[in-house]
Amino acid sequence: MNGIGVASYIPTDRIRRTYPVYHILTKEEIQGLFRAIDDYTPSRPSMDTARMASEYGVIFRLILSTGLRRTEAATIRVQDIDWAVHSIAIYNAKGKKDRLVYMSEDMAMICREYLNNLQRMIGFESFWLFPGVDSSKHVSPGSLTILFRRLWLSTSFAASSEKNPTIHSLRHVYVVFRMNIWIEQGVDLNVMMTYLSRHLGHKTPKETFYYYHQVSEAFKAICLRDTVAPAVLPEVRIK
Repeated sequence: MNGIGVASYIPTDRIRRTYPVYHILTKEEIQGLFRAIDDYTPSRPSMDTARMASEYGVIFRLILSTGLRRTEAATIRVQDIDWAVHSIAIYNAKGKKDRLVYMSEDMAMICREYLNNLQRMIGFESFWLFPGVDSSKHVSPGSLTILFRRLWLSTSFAASSEKNPTIHSLRHVYVVFRMNIWIEQGVDLNVMMTYLSRHLGHKTPKETFYYYHQVSEAFKAICLRDTVAPAVLPEVRIK
């Protein structure tokens, strides 16, 4: 328009996408949530729904302890797991990327015990780690979302929560807790963030840093290693 003599204003600011703010569960909220998950009983009991009830505690613990996305966890095939090194191969994830995710030893033990029980219940080796009511298909990510919300609302923490958590909140919790542990141990985050970013399937560490919300646990961890703030603003030192 300016080129043809029509005066116009060209904004210099770029429009940036907004990111949702997730509720980061505290340790007490996590304990309350998993009590509700472990106590869950289906409203319409049957062999299949009882089997599904035993899956929920495992899949939600796996998401919390590895930072997997909801769909990534729901679509794990048994053949994707290397029990020798406790790794899970994630194929065609967000951004059409493949990666390896490693479980802790105790999480791998939980999965092995669960899988042994699953095979006894269905009478054959399952193709999916988390089969749905129809055992030939994997569990529905959408049904996990609905159940997660229902179980959270059944906890005593839901009434006082300004924003309800989602399954994706467990992924954020994983990042926050992992980074806090590294800060407390004095680990160089500039080095470790590259590995954490790859583990999560992110493009860059910058994308991973977004997950590190300013929560009370983060302040405590930072204060343990902070040697600059007391000299600059000693009167507001967080203890």
